[in-house]
Amino acid sequence: IEIGDSKFVLELNNGLPLEFDLKLDFVDENHNYVETFFATTDGKYHIASANVDNNGLTTTSTLCKVDIPFSSEKIEKLNTAKHIIMSISVATKDNGNQEVCIQKDDHLGLRLGAIIKLVAGTDFDYNI
Repeated sequence: IEIGDSKFVLELNNGLPLEFDLKLDFVDENHNYVETFFATTDGKYHIASANVDNNGLTTTSTLCKVDIPFSSEKIEKLNTAKHIIMSISVATKDNGNQEVCIQKDDHLGLRLGAIIKLVAGTDFDYNI
């Protein structure tokens, strides 16, 4: 059985009046770069701010679901990784141009899962 083309599924629920640029890099035990998580040109993913009112208070959260495809070759690279380094850049809504208030009930939820495609070979050895 081999791993075929599969995907990570990232779900972000941003209930903060802040926008983020998120980068996840896989590194080996010596912290040498192995692979990036996001298949963007800079390896970053932009997370939009929650919706805010004129007073800078969060009104509704922003929900985003991202499918991140990966191949069996990428899995081989990830097998050498021992750590994940998360880098985050933060700004207030509208690229830092809006004053906001962070309340105790504001939140940022992140869930990560994977959908793995298994491919069975055709060379089976049966002993009956």
